[in-house]
Amino acid sequence: MKGIQKIEAEREARREKQRIEKEAKAERRAQNDKAGRAKIDAEFDVLVEKSKGQVGAALNHISASDMDICICVRKRPLFDKEY
Repeated sequence: MKGIQKIEAEREARREKQRIEKEAKAERRAQNDKAGRAKIDAEFDVLVEKSKGQVGAALNHISASDMDICICVRKRPLFDKEY
């Protein structure tokens, strides 16, 4: 019986987490619509907001000669088909 109760409790916790995420996405969608950004994916937008809180402080600049790995990023605007 304890195993079944544990499974039920985990299921309820999972459903509650999904409900909260669904509400956050709906709220973000409404904010985007209100701001005129209807084409932005609300799910991705919520994930970005979550990850912003997990990012640590920025490191001081290190010269390229002192680095073992260098990562370069090309930033460009999104095309309509990428929304």
